[in-house]
Amino acid sequence: MRRSLRRYRPAGGPVAWLVAAGTLYAVAALVLSRHNPLGWDETVYVSQVDPRLPPAEFGSPRARGMSVLVAPLVVLTGSVTALRGYLALLSAVLLVLAYGVWLRLRRDGVPRSVPAVALLLLSTLWVTLFYGPSAMPNLWVAVAGVAATGLLLHHVEVGRGRADLLGVAAALAAAAVVRPTDAVYLAAPLGLAVLAVRSWRSRARLGALVGGVALGWLPWVVEAQIRYDGLLPRLRRAAVAQSTSERFDPVVHLRALDGPILCRPCPAATHPLPLDGVLWWAAGVALVVVGVVAAHRRGHTAYAALPAFAAACFAGVYLVSVAYGAPRFLLPAYALAAIPAAGGLVAVVAAARPLVWRLLVLVAIAALLALHVSAQVSTLRDIERVNERSAAQYAVLARALNAAGVRPPCLTVGQYAVPAGYPAGCESKKVRDRPGDEPFGVADLQRAVRTRSVALVQSRRDPVPAWAAGWRRLPLPAEARPSWAVYVAPR
Repeated sequence: MRRSLRRYRPAGGPVAWLVAAGTLYAVAALVLSRHNPLGWDETVYVSQVDPRLPPAEFGSPRARGMSVLVAPLVVLTGSVTALRGYLALLSAVLLVLAYGVWLRLRRDGVPRSVPAVALLLLSTLWVTLFYGPSAMPNLWVAVAGVAATGLLLHHVEVGRGRADLLGVAAALAAAAVVRPTDAVYLAAPLGLAVLAVRSWRSRARLGALVGGVALGWLPWVVEAQIRYDGLLPRLRRAAVAQSTSERFDPVVHLRALDGPILCRPCPAATHPLPLDGVLWWAAGVALVVVGVVAAHRRGHTAYAALPAFAAACFAGVYLVSVAYGAPRFLLPAYALAAIPAAGGLVAVVAAARPLVWRLLVLVAIAALLALHVSAQVSTLRDIERVNERSAAQYAVLARALNAAGVRPPCLTVGQYAVPAGYPAGCESKKVRDRPGDEPFGVADLQRAVRTRSVALVQSRRDPVPAWAAGWRRLPLPAEARPSWAVYVAPR
């Protein structure tokens, strides 16, 4: 019996199981998120390539990669459901390919089911199901991180070949095109590992890591020279745009695990620690540790240790340096940590003997996984309902703007210019109020007022800027009146 268990392999092989896991993810993501309206950041990325509407304000921290990624569909149709389907399918294919890289690692004793289980574990998280079909960069960085780490390990294993190093460079370049700083956070731990392990040291490997990031940064640097007079001014402006006055909270990201998608601010009084979040984080860490130990016992420590180290470094940057919570920030860490966690889960099942105990362990894991998935889907539904309410409120603002004569060609400015202006058919801008800010100043605004309708959309509590003194305050519907104030410029 023991010999037969040791020889057992899943029917269909590891590639079939990986494809099945990717298919389940694609179907679940599309079914659960197909009616989810565009969010604020998505509006910015999509509007850059939407031929039907003017572009929204594109701030200094953002990169153009996401706009390029959605362009093939957006130029054809403005359907949000079609966009969700396109991104769900594309992310599923790329996740299968990224985790499929790990099947190339020919290491005796390493379970071939680990990549499929890793993808399955990643797919159980609401943050994956929400952002996979979304026009947001974080899951695409996660895909690049998984692929780059696996390709680097394969090059170490084989000891030669340009294809793997070209793949590493391409993956990191792709990550940098959609989110430049995250590519650095991915490449840094891989570079440290190459330097730390004597047998791994190679100029070619370091060159692939550095060269890939540099290549991906190139479009962002060129745009910095054109729009911000250089890279350093843009970096300073991006840091200002991303900073808050909040006190650092070491568990801020844990508070945001069950929503909202942006916990800024995220006080303990209104966002207590979610029990299910604490439990699955604890379970995930435990599985990662078990996976690393199991890989070490088989003599293949790097298979689990390298992705665990890369995940810990990536998560550490956000946990330590960012004073507000956004669950999407940690998606690349989750995708990398899923590999040793899957190894740990497989090791727990394999260690259960005799067969009856193994069956009991499998039943217990299935029951716990079902509870976990149920909690994650419930969280996803809550977040989507909040997103739908926000989109409906911004639609009310857009209708009020159109009714007041603010119609295309038009311009919206102010804190809520993007989400209110896009459905109204208006271009949106941020008016420069400090050196190094977005390159649209008061003089540009005054010229715009002479040629098109302009409206200021801001919080009801905020004071009216000096440049909007004398603008007419627009009466708003009852549902919008408590939150926002709209001022229309005289023509």
